Amino acid sequence: MFGAFAAVGYGSWLSKRLRIDTNWGERGLLGLFCLALIALILHFFFALSHAWIRVPVLALGCILCAIEIRKPTREQLILAVASVGIVVFALLQPMNFETSYDNGLYHLQAVRWNLDSPLTPGLANLHGRLGFNTTLFLLVALIDVQSSLWLVNLLTTVFVLIAFADRIVRPRSVASTSYATAAIVAFLAFPARVNWLGVLDADRMISVLVAYAVLLLIEARDPALLLLIAALAASVKLFAAPLLVAALWQQQQHRVWKHRAGALAFSMLALFGLRGVMLSGCAAYPAGFTCL
Repeated sequence: MFGAFAAVGYGSWLSKRLRIDTNWGERGLLGLFCLALIALILHFFFALSHAWIRVPVLALGCILCAIEIRKPTREQLILAVASVGIVVFALLQPMNFETSYDNGLYHLQAVRWNLDSPLTPGLANLHGRLGFNTTLFLLVALIDVQSSLWLVNLLTTVFVLIAFADRIVRPRSVASTSYATAAIVAFLAFPARVNWLGVLDADRMISVLVAYAVLLLIEARDPALLLLIAALAASVKLFAAPLLVAALWQQQQHRVWKHRAGALAFSMLALFGLRGVMLSGCAAYPAGFTCL
């Protein structure tokens, strides 16, 4: 729960610095970007299980969140009520979460390495799958650290659903409102399909982020938000890299280059690539053409 408040706090701070008009869900997504970037940097030097690392990072985010919610608007209060319903519904789903073969094969071990040791050069030599590079395991190590139920996918999904709900409370266009309504209905209508919310699953996480990125493309909004969400998704799994192309295309359409957002996205991806090289010798393991 502290991770959720911290994400909203960091996302609120970032959206103000970049002058991006965001709702609570989008601030949560930007907060996950911030926390992933923080974890990337810290893990080069420190194990992420240390209380003197995790507590200040989460505490600062919670303080920023408390500052942000002091004076909620009427629309924010309506959205908050809708958000509570979404959160309660989502929290009921992971109680019977599906098992994943990869969780036992290498996910738990990768998280344990992130918790107990700084970045270990050549870790892929111990087991090839430990060379897979994803910020999902870093986020889990920094804000989650559960032994049987992992909530980063749940947080991501809840933030996206809250952002979808905002399009119903504050319609921007018929197309975006219709898309957001259909997405929420699909989620609520098939609860048996969301038993992956408590599982370490990068594919499902990026699928949720991609679903929201489509809405941003429909709206043709400020490209900075799409660029940062695309960078987060690509750092979770490189299959989401085409989102970066879409974000750059949207910037070209707007004829406005968001330099600060671009610098943050580039920093995230550069550190992500460096981490991959240190783990396995490849920027995009196991693609051989990216190996040194």
